[in-house]
Amino acid sequence: MAALVDLDNLLVTDGLIDQLMAKVGAKILEAGWTGLDGNPTAESLELWGVPLASAAAANGGKGTQEARLVVAKFLRARDMDVESAAGMLCDCLRWRRDFGVADIESEDFGAAFEGHDHIYGVDLQGRPIVLSCFGTMDVEDVFGDADRFLRWRVQLMERAIKRLQPWKQGSPETLMQIHDYKDCVVIGKDKRISEAVKVFTACMSNNYPEMKGQTVFINFPWIFGALFAALAVFIPDKTKSKFVMLGPTDPSRGELLDFVPPHYLPQRYGGLLADDRAAAEAAAGELVAAERIAMGARSCETRTVDVPAGGSVRFVIRVLAHGVKVTYTANGETYDGSSGEPVGATEGAADAEGACMISAESGVVQREVAVAKGGTVVFTLDNSFSLFTVGKTVVFGAEAC
Repeated sequence: MAALVDLDNLLVTDGLIDQLMAKVGAKILEAGWTGLDGNPTAESLELWGVPLASAAAANGGKGTQEARLVVAKFLRARDMDVESAAGMLCDCLRWRRDFGVADIESEDFGAAFEGHDHIYGVDLQGRPIVLSCFGTMDVEDVFGDADRFLRWRVQLMERAIKRLQPWKQGSPETLMQIHDYKDCVVIGKDKRISEAVKVFTACMSNNYPEMKGQTVFINFPWIFGALFAALAVFIPDKTKSKFVMLGPTDPSRGELLDFVPPHYLPQRYGGLLADDRAAAEAAAGELVAAERIAMGARSCETRTVDVPAGGSVRFVIRVLAHGVKVTYTANGETYDGSSGEPVGATEGAADAEGACMISAESGVVQREVAVAKGGTVVFTLDNSFSLFTVGKTVVFGAEAC
C-alpha cells in the first residue's frame, strides 16, 4: 500500500503525488509557458519559492519535499484527480507568467491602497495571520478598477505566502485571515465592489489552491451572517469549517482569542498589540508570549517563572472585563502587579495583603522587574473576592530575561 502523507489534515497518497510529479515533468516543456527558445524560464517555473523545473526532476523524478508539498495542493483542489490537477498547475503557471506575478512585489498602488492590510504573527495553529479592514477602503479608489484591485490583492497573497516558506512537512501550509467589516456600510450594495470581489475570488480559486486555512469575519452585518447560517446546510463541511462569522466585536469578550494568541492580536480585539499598524508590526514577536486565562467566581490562578541570579522578569497583563487582584513574590518579598516595586515602596498601589487591582480600565500593563537574588517568581491572579458567577478573561504572560 502506498504511504500516506498528512498534508494539512487531508491524506494524500505518495503514489498520487508520484503520478502528479511525473505529469509535471512531462509537461515542463509544454508550449505556452516556456521561453521563446522552447526551454523553461526560471520566472515561469518558480512557484511560491520552489523552482519547479529542477525540483520536479530531483530524486529520480519524485521531486523535492518542497515541490511535493506544493503540488499536493493542486491534487487536493481537484479531489485527487491527477490529470485535472496537472492541468490546473500548468494553467496556474501560465497565468503567473502572463500576469507578471514575479514583478508584482515592487508595484506601488498609491496611498488609497495603504493601511488596510496587516500581516504579522501566527494563529494558535501556527498559521500566518492576514488582517484586512474593509471599512477603511474608499470604494472608487480601491474597487473602481477591478484589474488594479486584483493586482493589489495578489500582491498581498504573495507576501503572505512567503511567511509559509520554506515548505516543510508538518509545518503550516495555509493562512489565517481576519476580515473586519467595521464601518463598511456599502457591502453588497455597490456593483464596483461586487465585480472586483468576483474577479478576485475566481483568481484565488484557480491559482491559489488550498491556501485558505480559516477566515474569521468580524463586525459583519447581521443580515449577511443570518444569510450565511441559512445557506450553511448546503455547504460542504470541509468548506464550512473554514469560515467563522462573528457580529460586532466587543474586546471585553475576547472572541478572537479563540483563534489568535494575545501577543499577536491588536488591542481593539482584546489582544496586546498596539492598534497602530506600524507599532504593531514593530512589536510583533517582541511582546511577552501570553495566554488567555478564564477565571470563574472565587477562583485563583498562579503562574511561575524561574529567574537566574541577577536577572529580571518581564510580565504583561490585561483584564478584559471587571478586575482581578495581582501579586507576585520572589524570595519572600511580595510585589504588587501595578508598580513592579516591593510593597511599601509605592503609595497606595496595593492593599494590606500586597495585592493590586488590575481592571479593564488599566489597559495593557507591562513591567520588567529585577530579581537580584534570582529564584522562582510566583504570580497570583486572585478573583476570590468576586461573588458572582460571571467569568473574567485575563490575558497574562511572563518570562525571565
